[in-house]
Amino acid sequence: MRGRISVAAWLLVPAVAAAAPRRAGVVDARPLDAPAASRTAVEEALRTRPDLRVVSDPALLGIVDVAKVPPAVEGCAGATDDALLAWLRLAPLPDVREPVARLLGRQLMCADGAGDRGAALAAARRLSALGSDGGVGADVWSRYPAVDATVDVLRQPLTVATDPSDAAVRVDFTPVAGDTAVVSAGQRLVTASAGERVAARFVDVKENRAAQVALALPLVDERWAPVRAAVRALRGGGDDVAAVARTAGLDVVVVLRNDTAHVYTRDGDAARPAGSARIGDNAALLALLAPGEAPPGKPEGRSYWIYAVAAGAAAAAVGLVVLAGQSGSSTQRIEVKYP
Repeated sequence: MRGRISVAAWLLVPAVAAAAPRRAGVVDARPLDAPAASRTAVEEALRTRPDLRVVSDPALLGIVDVAKVPPAVEGCAGATDDALLAWLRLAPLPDVREPVARLLGRQLMCADGAGDRGAALAAARRLSALGSDGGVGADVWSRYPAVDATVDVLRQPLTVATDPSDAAVRVDFTPVAGDTAVVSAGQRLVTASAGERVAARFVDVKENRAAQVALALPLVDERWAPVRAAVRALRGGGDDVAAVARTAGLDVVVVLRNDTAHVYTRDGDAARPAGSARIGDNAALLALLAPGEAPPGKPEGRSYWIYAVAAGAAAAAVGLVVLAGQSGSSTQRIEVKYP
């Protein structure tokens, strides 16, 4: 018997999954009081690239909690001692030195303008200990020469107890050897640091009376500490972008410095510069990133078992086609659909 056998096999089996998008991160090596809007704009520009997956984490700022970054100081009303404490409680002094110096400079200018010589002298003393002029002009500084000569002659001990006990202590930004400083009367700024753990508070010291203060340094989450350390090194002027890429697991790193975004791509243990673009010129920034893929890995969102099952279904379909060719039915239709 001669018959026509028509077999239609619809096999919906997915192709081999593409590699996962490259992990990209924006490292802000500018001072911590730099406008956050430019950083988030760069991140949003990177998110328009389907071959990138942008990682946003406070660790890429080199700090533990981005929510604790103080707001920008507006005018004299914002240049308060509370604002100063907020910065000093955010991160170790090297990381907040520039915003602290700018805040102290604002305090100096505002106190000088208001004729509050005591507050102006306190700000000038702290700026001198920081080794900064705070952005204050020479005309203002000329009214506060030789700060050391203007302080009270009478001094008294200020003892600082810290937890942990080996924390480094400063009084008005001057390092303290041991646990006791000899200071003049007045409001003194006491800070302590141990690694990323920091604490700060003001202490009123009275004439002819010893003062004591205790500082407990809050614990920090250590899980991203290596990433934060690598970012702080960049902010301090270092150039080891590869350390950030390795510790954060990034394939693309964009480092913000001043008004420029510097792009690096990871190549093994190295970070290769791809070029630079002015912050805000997103078209130029994206043009520096050639399309690419991350190293092959497990397809995201699906198990390899899904693809094994699909392959098995394909094999079964072939067998069904063969059987259909041997059957007596004039026409048979076999459908194998991938779920």
